[in-house]
Amino acid sequence: MNERTLLDYYSHKVITPLCLTVKDIRNLIIEITLSDAPVRVRRTLTVPSSMFVGHLSNILMYAMGWNGGHLKEIEKNDVVYMSPYEKRRDEDSLMPGQTVRNSFKWTVGQLLKKNGDSFNFTYDFGDNWKHTVTLLEVRKYEDYELSGGPGAEIIDGEGCCPPDDVGGVFGYAELIRVMHDPDNPEFEHYHRWAGEAFDPQWFDMKVYQYRVWDYQRTLGEAILGFYYDI
Repeated sequence: MNERTLLDYYSHKVITPLCLTVKDIRNLIIEITLSDAPVRVRRTLTVPSSMFVGHLSNILMYAMGWNGGHLKEIEKNDVVYMSPYEKRRDEDSLMPGQTVRNSFKWTVGQLLKKNGDSFNFTYDFGDNWKHTVTLLEVRKYEDYELSGGPGAEIIDGEGCCPPDDVGGVFGYAELIRVMHDPDNPEFEHYHRWAGEAFDPQWFDMKVYQYRVWDYQRTLGEAILGFYYDI
């Protein structure tokens, strides 16, 4: 890797590891909200319009706080966007009228074009966590510095992500109910399982932001060849 590439990468002017190289790049302000949750959980992010949908899918997962041990997909207008490595469907298992596309051949800007546009994001097909992602604002793209790499940044949010494998919306509601009822026979079990410090209202933007930065930084370094000589 030459010095020019390193300089560009660390000055956050190279976005090609996560994005399609296009001339007309815009900053999209998007909001992801967990559907039907007993406690409101949302994140607001800024992402370049040229980011691949496959990378955004991972970024949304980390921004919300999911562990990442389950399949996920983005769906808009009966088109399902998935990584080739996550593809779990064939034509016989799709809902009537649905098709599947490679999420690394489409960009966020192709799905979200004007304020109010939205798509669905699902994490863990067992617990079936449904999210709505909505475009709030389109801004002119400007280079901005991120600690861990170019691409996405969390700018606002609220609520703690539910624990993985809690049993979906109804399981999470039960967890919250039991953890606030010392007389419940499952009180101690739920506290051990979720952690004594678990608070559904907790939100620390830096904690979630570092998850997003780590994904972008690690992926960018791998693509740019940082680990070839290890």
